[in-house]
Amino acid sequence: MKKILFLTAILIMFSASAAFAADTGDIIFVVDESGSMGGEHAWIPAMVTALDANLIAAGVTGNQYALVGFGAYSGHGISGHKHTVGTGDWGNAAQMATAAGSLVTSGSFEDGWQAINYALDNYSFRSTAAVNIVLITDEDRDNGSSDTYASTLAALGAKNALLNVVVDNDFGSDSGAALGRVADGNDLDDATAGVQNAILVAPDGNYNLATGATTGSGAGDTETQYVAMALENGGAAWNLDILRAGGNNAVSFTKAFVEIKTQEIISQPPVDPPTGVPEPATMFLLGTGLIGLAALSRRKIKN
Repeated sequence: MKKILFLTAILIMFSASAAFAADTGDIIFVVDESGSMGGEHAWIPAMVTALDANLIAAGVTGNQYALVGFGAYSGHGISGHKHTVGTGDWGNAAQMATAAGSLVTSGSFEDGWQAINYALDNYSFRSTAAVNIVLITDEDRDNGSSDTYASTLAALGAKNALLNVVVDNDFGSDSGAALGRVADGNDLDDATAGVQNAILVAPDGNYNLATGATTGSGAGDTETQYVAMALENGGAAWNLDILRAGGNNAVSFTKAFVEIKTQEIISQPPVDPPTGVPEPATMFLLGTGLIGLAALSRRKIKN
């Protein structure tokens, strides 16, 4: 009996901790608006719709989305700038799909670090939400700001924000070319031995996992500026050339992106993890377990 009560109390305490986990997402897409990005702009609506459906199925609900453009012409905004989603900064998945149509393809100077920092500095995040930044660009960084690799990484960390980059960069694995990779140490399949950290295209439009992910070359300094940052941050990096290939390659890419993003978000802490008292129902259960332990202790002393 004593063992049962003890284990019950431990399980209840774990439940109290779980009550603090993020159950919703604040997701910002930071998108290059230069002339070659039309295909990626067109990809966003269906992808966001699928991502939101996947998150809801996993129990992550009430998600909100925002859109930051960068690298457009001067009248539209060369540096990072907001695109309205719905009626304001944030909207639901359907509103985000519509907002993607406001992106332009007329720019040529792209500072992705500045745009990431703009997103982190100019949006209000819900304290219980998992914060995600998704950078989409086919160029390396044009230096137009004082932002550095270290300062951008620190800004992401300050909000527990997870970075994914969809960029022009090759990836490999023990099994050959990969469409992307996650940070070393993040095993995509806990049921297998070894770190399944590479994602492979499957000929039927699905995807497989592999070990030994590697980063190849990219456009300019993409590897050191964006890919390295996403992996050091604990996120993932994706090769948009596979998306651009179309057909089953694009189907595999989108399926993998949606499902792996969902895995990341459901295990991600919120921007401001609570440190106070758990919700009343959890406190009641916790108290019940502790009272049981106390009663058992008193009985032992009396005997």
